[in-house]
Amino acid sequence: MLNEISEKLKNADADMCEEIIYAEVLAEIKAGIRRDGLWAKALSESNGDINKTKALYIKYRAKSLGDEIVKYNKEKSHSEEEEKLKEEKLKEEKEEKEEKLFHEKNGAFGLYQQQFKNKLKEEKEEKSHSEEEEEEKLFQEKNGAFGLYQQQFKNKKKEVTSKNFFNSASRLRFWIVSFITLSAVYSSQQPGYEMTTTNSIFDLLIAILFIITCTSRAADCGRTRLWAIVMLVPVLNLVSFYYLGFTPSKESKNISR
Repeated sequence: MLNEISEKLKNADADMCEEIIYAEVLAEIKAGIRRDGLWAKALSESNGDINKTKALYIKYRAKSLGDEIVKYNKEKSHSEEEEKLKEEKLKEEKEEKEEKLFHEKNGAFGLYQQQFKNKLKEEKEEKSHSEEEEEEKLFQEKNGAFGLYQQQFKNKKKEVTSKNFFNSASRLRFWIVSFITLSAVYSSQQPGYEMTTTNSIFDLLIAILFIITCTSRAADCGRTRLWAIVMLVPVLNLVSFYYLGFTPSKESKNISR
């Protein structure tokens, strides 16, 4: 099975590789073949929703099948190389025996002939070696397309899972939340403001939102979350406010470099 899929992927680009693998996964499902471990993982992450479970299973199985194909290609290449080395060794042993017999029969003239023959053999081996290098380069390019797709998929998944509301905040979000917080503080200082239960809960939620945003902004700038504590210190909070409000994210710095 893996050999057939590997043959299909040889001349395919990244998008076609993905399509072929998902088609094989669908064929497995129609044939009643299922990986219980992957199914259990999908079921646990979908809270019992069958449709979500099926979708997650297809995604996990496609990744698993891709990994299996890459491993299969490596093992196949290694096995073919060992077989080739074995054949070359047997061939060299046979030629050595023939050379010995030739020397015994033809003497000095036979030695000259054998030297000429060895020179031709060396030239042939050099040519064969260059051809092998070219074939290996083409093989790596064909298999590299699928490897590139897998890496892009892993990087995308890592990027999505590593960023969320609690560990990353843009400068725009920081300024919006800061404006809302300052507006709430200003409103609470007005003469007609009443400290009702609703207003207290509202002020508490805004304070929590501001703290989360400050810590997330500090993490997004590549700094420790303790920077948010400086916001509580008079005078120093102005420095912290300026830094968090105008410093670009760590990713933006890396891209500009």
